[in-house]
Amino acid sequence: MEKSEFSETQFVMGYTRELFNSIISPYLINAPSTSKEAQYASDLIIEYYGHRGHYRFSEFYQFKRSKFYSSEVYSSLNGKQHIDTSDKPKYGFNIYNSKKTRQFNVLQKLARVRRHHVYYCAPLFHTVNEFNNFFSLRTILDNSKLFDISQDKLQKANIKLNTNHKILFDRTEEFICSDPEKIDGIIASERPLNISKSEGSDYVSLEREIKELDSFISETISQFDIPRQNDKGVANVFSVKEELLLYFDIHWFPVFDKPVSDIPFILF
Repeated sequence: MEKSEFSETQFVMGYTRELFNSIISPYLINAPSTSKEAQYASDLIIEYYGHRGHYRFSEFYQFKRSKFYSSEVYSSLNGKQHIDTSDKPKYGFNIYNSKKTRQFNVLQKLARVRRHHVYYCAPLFHTVNEFNNFFSLRTILDNSKLFDISQDKLQKANIKLNTNHKILFDRTEEFICSDPEKIDGIIASERPLNISKSEGSDYVSLEREIKELDSFISETISQFDIPRQNDKGVANVFSVKEELLLYFDIHWFPVFDKPVSDIPFILF
């Protein structure tokens, strides 16, 4: 087993730089203090909002550094399955569930809340040279994995307090050990940024608003027998914005539809 050559702070710094630059909607960030660790068990919380200020969902991140395993064998509790890392090396991290913090149990509970996306996040690399290379290329998200704690296998996992369990993974598969069982993981840059159907939403999509505004423009100017500038029947954010200004002298900003100071987001 080879330990990570870089610090968790370095990984978080590189990861969040790319993460924040990838977000196009308003958002708030929260880095819980040590005193809040028992409540959230998360290093980073991001709240996402729609362009009208509607709350959409939250992401909770528990960051981990990866160790590299290339000679260890992990057997199942019933002895019928094992992972031989000498045959196929894996990265991995410990699942902490101490009597004091109950970190895993807290994350399980958070993941059961509607509109909460709760993740373990770990890199697919462990050397400082790899980190420096991915940092300079801005490809840390492409070389990291997320493990959604709402998935059935992790929700049903019974991690007793102060026991030694791990998540082992490579780019294509992942297991929870000491009783190796397959779980799901995704490359960090491919994480979902939407609300699942089961969560529901009062969020008004930009596409829907464009269609409504396009119908309003068409119905209103038809009353005055004015030919439409956009006569092709294909509405988009640019055509709607242009016609609102042309016909109604309305300056429409689909994202910043209120003073910037009122919009709940932070720029980096």
